[in-house]
Amino acid sequence: MEDGLYLLSDEDYSEQLKLNLDPDGHYPLNEVSYAKYDGNGDLVTYWFGIIKKNNDQWYAEIDSNSWNIHQSDRPFIEKAKIIELEDGVLLLQHHVEQIFKYRSPYYRPVVTIDFDHEDGTKHVREINTKIVSGAFPHDIKKEDLTIEDIFDRVGVKLQEVNKNDNVVHARPCTEKNKKSCIWKEKELHGVMETHWRERNFKESEWSVWCFLGKRFESPLVQGLMFDKNRKDKIERQGVAIFEDHIQTRFPNSDDEERKLRLMKFFITVHEIGHAFNFIHSHEKSRGASWPLATCDFDEFSFMYYPERVNPRDYAAFFRRFSFKFNNNEVRFIRHAPERYVIMGGEAWRTNHAFAKQVNGLQFTIEVGQPKKLFEFLEPVVLDYTLTNNSGKCKNLDHVTTEYGQYELTEEVLEVLVSSNNDPKTVKTVQSGIKKFRHFEPYELEDGGKISGSIFVARGNRNWIIQRPGKYKVQVIFHSENVEIASDIMEIEVKRPPKKQSYELNALAKKFYNSTMARTMLLDGTRGLGDSDLEFNLLKEISRNYSNLRLAIHANITLAMVLRESFKYMDFKKREVKELPARADEALYHFKRAFHDIKAAKETLGKFDYEYYHKVYKELSNQHLKRRGR
Repeated sequence: MEDGLYLLSDEDYSEQLKLNLDPDGHYPLNEVSYAKYDGNGDLVTYWFGIIKKNNDQWYAEIDSNSWNIHQSDRPFIEKAKIIELEDGVLLLQHHVEQIFKYRSPYYRPVVTIDFDHEDGTKHVREINTKIVSGAFPHDIKKEDLTIEDIFDRVGVKLQEVNKNDNVVHARPCTEKNKKSCIWKEKELHGVMETHWRERNFKESEWSVWCFLGKRFESPLVQGLMFDKNRKDKIERQGVAIFEDHIQTRFPNSDDEERKLRLMKFFITVHEIGHAFNFIHSHEKSRGASWPLATCDFDEFSFMYYPERVNPRDYAAFFRRFSFKFNNNEVRFIRHAPERYVIMGGEAWRTNHAFAKQVNGLQFTIEVGQPKKLFEFLEPVVLDYTLTNNSGKCKNLDHVTTEYGQYELTEEVLEVLVSSNNDPKTVKTVQSGIKKFRHFEPYELEDGGKISGSIFVARGNRNWIIQRPGKYKVQVIFHSENVEIASDIMEIEVKRPPKKQSYELNALAKKFYNSTMARTMLLDGTRGLGDSDLEFNLLKEISRNYSNLRLAIHANITLAMVLRESFKYMDFKKREVKELPARADEALYHFKRAFHDIKAAKETLGKFDYEYYHKVYKELSNQHLKRRGR
């Protein structure tokens, strides 16, 4: 039998019945998946199984866990026969025969990819497996591999949209303008909005944009995957890699250029993997809606962190790395239901059950409101604290200082929310950001604490907490060796006042969308053409709804984005341009945000209040100095 996609007929790929088989070829797993979709593309029936052969007869031994991916109204079956035909296979299940014709060696439609890079940088899209001496397994074959080869071997075809040199021109970095050479997360989000808008992008499309820049606002971040959420439809569409940050890992080392090429190639594939909904190899246990994955701490994949093996010797990872994804990732990209894999489809880490509290480390959450009561339209901000009460030091591997003090990274924090109106559905808060960082081990001493904040906004499609009612919230801290849950907190969102009910519900329809959630999560965006709708809506909230606590958050977002210059990309001229800072306006919005100190502390929470108030004071002092006071 051939590897790849089988269809019930010779119709287009959108045909309703699909069979994916991988008994042979690169990385054969001897597995099969069956999916039936209705006319709208929604999953009707799905199962996954292991292919076995007995007396020259192939059959699928179906995994009962796969039946839980979609609640089919059909009874569970343990086996299905697979009979090889000249141009396909015959599948026999429930005494029903179906003939599937072989369609393609690729399990998914062609995935288009755009590569852009800042001038002074260069993408690495091909690598030799033995490019760096002593940084490869002794039994690996010496060959040149492209990014397309890596994905081709798992059954996915990448196709570059424009093979020209897609350079984007920017001003040369000097001491005077070095800050403007650094990309901010909000700027990248804006650039991606512009890129897809000019492409007349369709929702849920097999496409990825890959950008290579010089520097990012956090020097620890070497690459990241971030969302694109125009009209609440698209996510996992853009990835970025930062050349200067990778280069700093090998100062004056032997074979510096070769090591840089190797890491650029590795991180590019890693981030593109995130676009296919891969998470890090060591985090597989966090998935519940895709129950066929296990945690692969010892498997060396493109989705692993080389520095987790040895922070001071990156080659220790590559000596055990075979330039491929691990079996769980191959299984996912070949056999998961389409909506889990396609860019713009659903995230698969949903429908979790609340975890149990464990001993050793203590993890707590709180909100600023004493009664845990929120206004209608008021965003929810959680403060968390991880305390070491174990009696000995604890080594932590996901700690960052991006905001001036030690806090946990978003990769290890999972926020679960359920509504009393629908208690069986547990939704997961998603930032949409997956960063490839350099980590130095952090030792949390006995009695020590790490604190931070979580902006509870977007789930898979929209804001998780928006309607009046009661909600249960829990945060889980995931680390390689431990999983710790906070207590479950119950909060309540009040109904809007009767006199403003119609007006505020109309405002809610404009405010509650994924683009606004991302805008506020990133502390604002500018220069995004149509996306300035969010910027203008925040200004309207600041101006006309100052009585709402939502206005405090709107003013903070406006102040943060206006306080500094903002880069954007002109794709027609292939230039990076910059909007100047508007410090006077930023100070105006900070003053409005902190007009009522008590309300600001309660709605922002302790951590965010201290952080934003510190930024406000620093900007105010700088402003006074410039005026000579």
